Amino acid sequence: MEQEAITELKPSDMALAIEDAIRSNRTPIVLSSPGMGKSDIIRQVARSKSVGDWAAKMFAPWYRKAKRNATGMRLVDERTSTMDITDWRGVPDIDRERKRTVWFPPDFLPSEEDGPTIVFLDEITQARADTQPPLYQLLLDRKLGTVYRAPEHTRFIAAGNKLDDGTYANKLGSALRDRIVFLFLKPDVEDWCKWAYTADIAPAVIAFIRFRSELLYKFDKNRLVSPTARGWEFVSDMVKNAKSKGIVRDALIEGKVGHGAMIEYTGFERMFDKLPNVDALLLNPDTAVVPEAAQPELAYALANALSLKATVVNIDRVLRYLQRLPSEYATFSVKMATRRDPKLQATPAFTRWAVDHAAELN
Repeated sequence: MEQEAITELKPSDMALAIEDAIRSNRTPIVLSSPGMGKSDIIRQVARSKSVGDWAAKMFAPWYRKAKRNATGMRLVDERTSTMDITDWRGVPDIDRERKRTVWFPPDFLPSEEDGPTIVFLDEITQARADTQPPLYQLLLDRKLGTVYRAPEHTRFIAAGNKLDDGTYANKLGSALRDRIVFLFLKPDVEDWCKWAYTADIAPAVIAFIRFRSELLYKFDKNRLVSPTARGWEFVSDMVKNAKSKGIVRDALIEGKVGHGAMIEYTGFERMFDKLPNVDALLLNPDTAVVPEAAQPELAYALANALSLKATVVNIDRVLRYLQRLPSEYATFSVKMATRRDPKLQATPAFTRWAVDHAAELN
């Protein structure tokens, strides 16, 4: 029976947990329903400055010898679901002098010369049962028989889907379960919006998810298509790049997030495209029209647009207009603006606003 997830971590906390596991030389396995972005989180951790700085300090002799700088850790990304037993055991050859069979280890496993490396074993819950025994030894003893031994600066991370999500996941053997640390991922709108700004997600998609946060992730194993965080990234690509409009583009969006979410998003998008000119609003921030209480979707759209327009030059006017909106929209806009441009936090206008709204910011 699958272990119940007692503690679930949002993406930013999951990244910290993975980093701690790397430092402790323990193997975490990140489990979630499909489409939450667990693979992306692991890749971002591998590229992160904090992991690179740790590796450079921990394995300084290797960096000095190799004359390289640390920029994260090297990442080997393997899909265990596609692997056969020979992919782990290697292939045999004959040592004719000794009259013995010898084995050559898989090429993807890091050598000493490769330097600090993270081996990411994705889709581990879909690994075939006969390929699991080599993983037991690799993850616990860091070796494969006499064929391979992992260098000191190699770390292992795994990821997979939960057993009850209809993703054809296989139950991991008890011996393998005893060798890894189970971490459970949950979606988080704040984390997703923070990431979305840095990932160039379409503004209309970000504003919609803020307005309908429950649609960020609504995976349903009984439906062919349902909304996921990965799905909204696809929608953003369609919004920015598709030449087709109307039913053709709608079909593409529906094919990734489902019919209901598509209907809601396209309706929101039509409203988003008719927003008042933000530059005009900022010319008269104390008197410009604000959305009515019955128009929460317009308020979110405007708050999002203002967060993208805010600069150290106009932040005072942006905050004067936001002051006239309900606090939830203003706080959302300020958080997104300062994440996009941290220099805004050094302005007198932001300092005054933050003092008056400390409770909302926290």
